[in-house]
Amino acid sequence: MSTTFARRSAVALTALFVMGCTSDTPAGESIAGVDLQPPRLTTTQLADPNGVIVTVNSMGADGSVPLDMLQEVARQQAEVTYVDPFSKLTVVKGLTNEAALRKIGSIDQVMPNLEFRLDTDQSAAHFFSVDPRQQNLPLVRASNAWATPHNGANVNVCIIDSGIDDTHPDLAGRVSKAINLVNTSAANADGNGHGTHVASTVVSNGIGMASVAPDASLMNARTFNNTGGGATANVLLSAIRWCGREGAHVINMSLGFGAGVPLTSANQPLIQAFQAAINEVRLGTDPTNSGSGGTVVVASAGNSNLRFPSPRAVVVPGGLTGVITVGSTLRSSNVRSVFSNRGTFVDMYAPGSNILAVCSTFSTNCLGGTIRQLPGTTANTGRYMEISGTSMAAPHVAGVAAIAYSRLGTTRTPSLGERVENCLLNISRITGQVPQLPDPASARVDALLAATSPSC
Repeated sequence: MSTTFARRSAVALTALFVMGCTSDTPAGESIAGVDLQPPRLTTTQLADPNGVIVTVNSMGADGSVPLDMLQEVARQQAEVTYVDPFSKLTVVKGLTNEAALRKIGSIDQVMPNLEFRLDTDQSAAHFFSVDPRQQNLPLVRASNAWATPHNGANVNVCIIDSGIDDTHPDLAGRVSKAINLVNTSAANADGNGHGTHVASTVVSNGIGMASVAPDASLMNARTFNNTGGGATANVLLSAIRWCGREGAHVINMSLGFGAGVPLTSANQPLIQAFQAAINEVRLGTDPTNSGSGGTVVVASAGNSNLRFPSPRAVVVPGGLTGVITVGSTLRSSNVRSVFSNRGTFVDMYAPGSNILAVCSTFSTNCLGGTIRQLPGTTANTGRYMEISGTSMAAPHVAGVAAIAYSRLGTTRTPSLGERVENCLLNISRITGQVPQLPDPASARVDALLAATSPSC
């Protein structure tokens, strides 16, 4: 495990399990040396229209929910609305008596089903005529890396987001696998536009814009609806595991939960569930998939202009162990973006302000910007836009991870995935502390070093 990840485990997760367990938590089960009773959800949490997550010890061979659980759910006049047999995870709506459900032998955990949001500063969104300079790419030396043999070939980057519009000329033919976990429309029908923008920062056909890792392939895990909402925790947990099972070398999650998930006893099982899913795809701890592991997980730091770790909240997924967390700078300099979260949990920075990328054909307004066309295009095709957020910074790092993977070997294993992680972290040490950035441990990602440095 890298020095940075070990530090986060000792600091952030100690805060999670110790500082989050205050004196109002009764004694009972032990988590990280702290005695806890199984957390009780409030009446408001039980009544959440998203339902609650219920994990079970086992499911039937056909993915069926245990009978004793179904009987108790029916007795409470509730209903099971979501089942993921791979994660042994369900969602129950209308539950009124959590204690009665917990007494059932097949039940493992009951936890809130929080709803996550995309990490975009949409107030800064506006259309921008395609700028061939794209100052963000020279800043991370992606344009220098293109001259090397390592540009992401045979590497799969899974984008967990609002979808990827692969009908756009700059993304046509670049999505190898797709799943829609949020509604019944096509996975490429990105009516929001966030996921398409993120994806095209990693990979594009170079028609109207350039990208960090132009030879990589994309995987599309659609988890957000057209408003940028709808990604409840159960959907995100399923998406993480889908990416890992389907062969992702890199996962990008440009998303979060506002100012962080509060460190309450009720939220601890949910935070642990995210950590377990990340461990499965990174370290190969999924007992049902012998070929798992080796996936590098990249996430945005969040846009609340807050410092983490904190005794009150943890950034999910960005603040979890093993995740490479990315803060935002201006497009053409190392000045931190005013919205970017900061602190020792940030592993590195990348450009996130006013980043130019594809606007989805399915988006009616390009996230609120003025819509214009490139010469020679019609209808909604050929549009590009600038938007800001740590969401836009993270895919720069995901692209650099793809470059490192294509250089070091593309057969996924936990040890190779850790080499890629350490490559990115070593790059930060080589580039050194950037004076304009606020955290001594964080520096700028560098694509050329990922492609050439002996430290990788």
